[in-house]
Amino acid sequence: MTSDVQKYANDFAAEIRRFQAFINLDHSADTQELKALCKMLSSLLAFGEAIPDVQLEKDDDVPELNRDDLEIKLRSRFPNLGFYNSCYPEDEPIGAITADVSDGLDDLLDIYHDLSEALWHIDNDDTALGLFEAKTLFFHWGRHAINLKSYLHQLVFENSI
Repeated sequence: MTSDVQKYANDFAAEIRRFQAFINLDHSADTQELKALCKMLSSLLAFGEAIPDVQLEKDDDVPELNRDDLEIKLRSRFPNLGFYNSCYPEDEPIGAITADVSDGLDDLLDIYHDLSEALWHIDNDDTALGLFEAKTLFFHWGRHAINLKSYLHQLVFENSI
């Protein structure tokens, strides 16, 4: 692995840790913190778009994250997040879009979960597998981050909660 890829992985891991620490704070997020979350999502998306290709050497099992406990934590930390309309314009002809229902808390849960797996590998001496996991799951956590960022933008900058 090149030093550039290792530096990228270290920076990405630091950003994931910053996101996790922010999510794990013990109080309800206020408007300023929701704005900060928007910026973190932008940063995570930028990292996701730049994940380099890597060669895999092994595949270790990641310890299971307790999603129920994390969901309880998220409901307390982000009480203003809930259901919102989303659409996927690539699924419909132009002008014929129907809305789906998305959930801001589920978005956070999935982003946290997917990036936790990548971080675990990076922290356990398999940077290549961590980057591979983050890149492979980017279609999933990236879409959640994009949708959540759009929803937060409306809540924070358009509705001024």
